[in-house]
Amino acid sequence: MPKIDPSPLRKLLSLAPKEKKATQAPRQSQKGTPSGAQAADLGRLDVGRYLDHYGVDYTLKQKGDVTIYRLARCVFDLGHTKNEAAINQDGQGLITYKCFHNSCQGNHWADARQIISGDNSVAQFCEGYDPNWTPPRRRGRPRKMPVEEPKTGLPGGEKDFLVINPKTGNAKFIPARMANYLEEHLKPIIYEGKHFTDLFYKYDPSGVWKLYPKDSVRKIIRRELEDYATKNHMDGAVDVLASQTFQLPDKLQVDPMWLNLKNGMLNVETMEMRPHAPSFNSRVQLSVKYREDATCPRWIEALAEIFADNPELIYYQRAASYLFH
Repeated sequence: MPKIDPSPLRKLLSLAPKEKKATQAPRQSQKGTPSGAQAADLGRLDVGRYLDHYGVDYTLKQKGDVTIYRLARCVFDLGHTKNEAAINQDGQGLITYKCFHNSCQGNHWADARQIISGDNSVAQFCEGYDPNWTPPRRRGRPRKMPVEEPKTGLPGGEKDFLVINPKTGNAKFIPARMANYLEEHLKPIIYEGKHFTDLFYKYDPSGVWKLYPKDSVRKIIRRELEDYATKNHMDGAVDVLASQTFQLPDKLQVDPMWLNLKNGMLNVETMEMRPHAPSFNSRVQLSVKYREDATCPRWIEALAEIFADNPELIYYQRAASYLFH
């Protein structure tokens, strides 16, 4: 059988299209990504700075791409001492907690972090932390706009009762400051406590103390706090205002010899007139004005007609006056 030259066959095979090898998608790390404050947008957590901040003693050891923070004491059991517990951080930033004692085998980094820093955020210890960053708006929940200044409203008084965090938009309400603001705005105002009426009284410019309902106080608080108003906020501020404006009984005594009229306070013994003032503690005002030169011709005529020239007329006149008073 004749010998065949393989060269032409090799040349023909070299011209054939080559089969592409199937490529596999790169495998994702099974370790996962750091969670919570260690999310990718904040970068790695600086574990050393975090531990220093909370006063946790440790020594460093490097093993390949893993940084080992060997703790002086285990955070779960202080009886587990030097180098028996550690916090490990690998090259990707993933953090784990390890204690070599069997009693700590079920403990993890999240548990250790809760003991070390509680619910405090660890964002400030991350490489990518930005103090001006705000969380993205969530669907279905209106985001409160950041406000740098304390909440303000009606004129008069300090308005620092609502302090708003410019980063998060969250507000902290301080009832005592609201009470100070209300007292300044409503002054003069007093509160009669449990031994009296349990009501507020506000001094009216007309010269008389008038009832001021608690609901009126709540209405002011509601208007001032706007969307931040809650029942607890309103009740708390009202209670504080009542405490700091409470008056003792001896401070609320009324002298019966002073008559509250439209144009001032008249002393019925001396016929002295004085301007209205809160210190008279008057809660009743007659809707008449005092005139020193006024006469009562019809009244005098009626008495003269009834009693004629009876010398005791003056006593009847006085008696009738006291009855009217």
